[in-house]
Amino acid sequence: MTNTIEYFVILKGTNKEFATAEFETLFSLYYNQKIKLEQISNVYYRFNSNIKLTKDDEIFKRLTFTKHVSFLNFYGTFEDLKSKLSSFEISKHYEGMPFAINASRMFKKFQLPQDLRELAAPVYDEFKSPSVSLKKFGIRFHYFYDTTETFYFTSEIYHNSMDYLERMPKYRPVVMPYTLKSDMARAAINLLDIKDKNSILLDPFCGIGGILLEGYDMGFKIFGNDISWNDLKYFKQNFEHYFPDSFTSGQVKRTLADSSTQFLKENSIDGIVSDIPYGKSCRRLGDDLYNDFLRSAKVYLKPGAKLVIIYANFLEFKEIAKKYFTEITEIDHYINKSMTRHILVLENTK
Repeated sequence: MTNTIEYFVILKGTNKEFATAEFETLFSLYYNQKIKLEQISNVYYRFNSNIKLTKDDEIFKRLTFTKHVSFLNFYGTFEDLKSKLSSFEISKHYEGMPFAINASRMFKKFQLPQDLRELAAPVYDEFKSPSVSLKKFGIRFHYFYDTTETFYFTSEIYHNSMDYLERMPKYRPVVMPYTLKSDMARAAINLLDIKDKNSILLDPFCGIGGILLEGYDMGFKIFGNDISWNDLKYFKQNFEHYFPDSFTSGQVKRTLADSSTQFLKENSIDGIVSDIPYGKSCRRLGDDLYNDFLRSAKVYLKPGAKLVIIYANFLEFKEIAKKYFTEITEIDHYINKSMTRHILVLENTK
């Protein structure tokens, strides 16, 4: 029988509801186990599972709004840690690996009571042949202080490299205003609850391709559609800048069509993610567009598949969508005092 393992998680603070939904969805998807993140404070969370995570697990290639995951070894004072450290069997699990030590405050109102050398000393003594490296380490241990005396002592499994930041809108060859940021796009795709790399991901209002860039990076087959040929040209330009072989690989397709029409075959799409149009520059707006789009999407989206639609707070989109699809959840993402984006997760079960 596998023992229950306690994990320590740090989320990005931009939208904790979005971050927890992404983590819990992906954990269920990859391990077929539902977990609930329990908030310790602010962006710090914990959860229990009998699943032993490793740094090479697929889930860590997908997480976006999670900054850090580690095993939770101990909570208490430094003196208590020193007396219990041998029970963690550090030498058994990590002997031969260079290690690093990190210490940080969960709250800024106090100073760290010890320096890193003092904190590293008892860990160092646990190894038969200790080796320290702050850059090329095999394992990193963390002290997360929540008071001037008590801390969470953890063994790191995952640290988010955030390489998707290279594809943020301001860095793309073609930039358009109000384009969805790369991290939001990735997290929205993760809420689709799909992992098969043969899955086809559609954005029916793809514009210059910001969402689908992230879907391609995750390994999915990509289908972009827009009513503007100029946007589709820029879509190709952006893709070929970041992924030069994307179009020749056959993994990326684009079509010029009115998204309110049924432009794809029945049951041909595994998931839909889109930041639907709402601005004055859009060629067609209103309830008719959304009704027609949703009616058509229901035909080409596979039964039981999901769509994640991002829409502005001043649109009455959700009530229209619920005529065709089952609502799973909705998450608000504050932009400014006049603009909030809603992330609506729907399922094709009606």
